[in-house]
Amino acid sequence: MDMTQLGELAYEDGKYLKALNYFLQAYAEDHDTYTRLNIALCYQALNNKAQAFSTYEAIIDEDPDEAMAYYGIASLYDDDENYEMAIAHYQKAIEVDPFYDRAYFFLANAYDILGETHKAVETYKTLLEMMPEDFWALTNLGSIYETQGMIDFAHQMFKRALALEPNHGVALFNMGVIMSKLNRFNDAIHYYKHALTQDTSYSYTYLNLAVLYKEQGQIEMGLKVLNEGINHIEEEGFLFYNRACFHALLGHTEESQSDLQEAIKLNVGFLEYAKKDPDLNSILSLS
Repeated sequence: MDMTQLGELAYEDGKYLKALNYFLQAYAEDHDTYTRLNIALCYQALNNKAQAFSTYEAIIDEDPDEAMAYYGIASLYDDDENYEMAIAHYQKAIEVDPFYDRAYFFLANAYDILGETHKAVETYKTLLEMMPEDFWALTNLGSIYETQGMIDFAHQMFKRALALEPNHGVALFNMGVIMSKLNRFNDAIHYYKHALTQDTSYSYTYLNLAVLYKEQGQIEMGLKVLNEGINHIEEEGFLFYNRACFHALLGHTEESQSDLQEAIKLNVGFLEYAKKDPDLNSILSLS
């Protein structure tokens, strides 16, 4: 087995320093661009951004048409939240290789972060023309449509994502949100419940499901969901806050006061919010 293969195995195993040593030995023998790209990736994985950056730049100096090097530099800027520079380098990677799907994906994400929503949408759509089964492109585009109130378009994206990953917690949660907005409450409850069988760590699934039960007049069912959420996720202030509201609506004064105190301990901002919350009027008047 040659040094490059040993480096690849070490990299896949998360042993980045060992991989770097193998790739450096391989590069001393073959001076291959692929090996040098792997060296840059190792530096990046080891958080040696300066060496990664200079290695990518050296590759471009030798071969200005190496798309992966532009992508690598873009990812370094992306990690540092310098999205303008990241965008410029993702665009350069795409200019060199118009079929570089990951460059499109992260370019769209950078546009979205900067609030350039139209560009994000168009970039995701271009990516999906090339890769119609890209789960995260479908999910992210669906989320943008949902935020914009384009519920039918969001539904289409999430339905396609769910067809690819029928048991993915994110896809199930997203479909629950859409079903709720379409006033299909039983379907929304079904998707949220299914999401919790796949991922018990996402606090908003508990919250959305509990609120949905509350809106249907099933406050005790909502309370059970919040109890489950708090059992799985201990220090999530808004779960305690909402459980305080549910307890208050059910006349559980002591439990409500205790949960409200815990929520405020976790996030003092809940105190001012509670003063304006009609669900907690009775509790605050007793304080």
